[in-house]
Amino acid sequence: MNHTNGPVPIRLDALNRWWLEHRVVVLAVFALNLLAFGYLFFTYIYSNHLFPNALDLGFPSYRTRLEGRWGADIIYRLQGGRGIPLLDLMLAVPIQIANGLLFARLFAIRDPLRLFLAAALISIHPYVSDYYAFAGDHLVLVLGDSFILLAFGLVQWRPRAWWAVAGAAFLFQAALSCYQPKIGLISTLWVLLLLGRLAAWDGTAAAFGRDARELFRHAVAIVAGAALYMLLLKMVQWWMGDPTAVSAHAATRLSTIGLSDLPHQLRWIRDVARQMLFESDFFGRGLAWLPGTLVLAFAATVLLRIWVVAPRGLAAATTIVLLLAVALLPLALYAPFVISREAYPAGRTLTPIVYLIAFAATLLMTPGWLRILRWPALAVALFLCYRYVLIDAETGHLAQLRTTYEFHFVNRLAARVEQVAADAPAPVERYALVAIGLPPTPPIVTPSVRSMRNFSNLSHKAFTWYRSIEGLNFLLGKDLLKHPTQMQVQRGLKNAEGRGVWPAEDSVSVLDDMILIVLEKPGDGVPVTMAAE
Repeated sequence: MNHTNGPVPIRLDALNRWWLEHRVVVLAVFALNLLAFGYLFFTYIYSNHLFPNALDLGFPSYRTRLEGRWGADIIYRLQGGRGIPLLDLMLAVPIQIANGLLFARLFAIRDPLRLFLAAALISIHPYVSDYYAFAGDHLVLVLGDSFILLAFGLVQWRPRAWWAVAGAAFLFQAALSCYQPKIGLISTLWVLLLLGRLAAWDGTAAAFGRDARELFRHAVAIVAGAALYMLLLKMVQWWMGDPTAVSAHAATRLSTIGLSDLPHQLRWIRDVARQMLFESDFFGRGLAWLPGTLVLAFAATVLLRIWVVAPRGLAAATTIVLLLAVALLPLALYAPFVISREAYPAGRTLTPIVYLIAFAATLLMTPGWLRILRWPALAVALFLCYRYVLIDAETGHLAQLRTTYEFHFVNRLAARVEQVAADAPAPVERYALVAIGLPPTPPIVTPSVRSMRNFSNLSHKAFTWYRSIEGLNFLLGKDLLKHPTQMQVQRGLKNAEGRGVWPAEDSVSVLDDMILIVLEKPGDGVPVTMAAE
């Protein structure tokens, strides 16, 4: 049974035929994205990435120098050097829809209904909203997915060409240089390809061997791509200097796990995988098990099919492969957390599960499979789309409300800062700012889905930690404030003990060459403005 779908020559007439064949699906999914992400098309969302991503930081920027993300820097150059939400999102959404269609092609999904569902589930999952929560990284994050899908496609569509493996390795490197946690999507798609091949297996040893050789070529491309990325990273560090020696941010972003940390990380992965699959809060308490049940139903169906089509001995061996693939899924989904303890659990790092859910739902509807599962799988997929649109729309709506509130709040702070600076007995040209605590947030702007408060940058409180200075200077119209020294931070914390909390009159005050803002009393877990050194 041929799983490669044959060579894919790219010609204008082929592209025209593709558009005529898929335009209804593409336009329908784009309309769904407008319902889900409408607020994000036409406004800046005030988040901790607004100012750095909206400014042209030159090339190479900190993304290359400190984070090893030269792919992101190149994409920023191509999009004009800065983030413009309307432009970026109008390009990013169609690209993510195309990612869904590329994903479907990898698994020979061709009928319009399943194409629609694959593209919809992959483009409107609430974790994808975190791709769009930045003022400039929209294209970086969706193109990272595109590079990975094209890499797998290149190897699959050119099964006898080793140059395709080299090209795929380059694309995997490009994805990692956009955003290193894309290693999670790379490893997840490899496991899904293994599961997909088992699901389509005709029970013969010849087909098993052919699929094994294809998966081996994919694995070679992945390893080569990771090695190429590491080689280029070392070259960048040799050229620009080792950033981990001078930047705590770089040391965090480029850190790797130690053997002593591995048991802790594996336990964390086990717990998070269980929560995501069987305790999800996206569907209400009664349906928290829905994603996990979908995956288990797929695995059980594949297991049954293996024993139907294959001889007993071969079926037993293939069953072991199936069980190993299912066991590997949590490690693949959360591969960034296997590599680094500093990996950040946000929507953009958790998107591999988006592809897993789309995979299980659409393949359960494969023609010729158990009829008893096709209609329930369709119902579940449509229900998922419905819930995703509601969650996305609410998150975007509340992010817009929160943005309005926070801009007005910071404007009030700016007015107070301007006043105390003008009344200072010995004014200075620039003040170090020490802000303690987070601004109060009205309950109305809190998402009803608890996990979206943690996994989407759209619900991030931007002020205090390291964006307060940029935000206040922006509203003041001048560079009045600067980052404090560590000594000034300690002096601010000490002085805050005897002061009132915002909006008390003494919650904003001048202390010689620094301005102190007390939004909360100092304590464990209360954020404080980062020191300059």
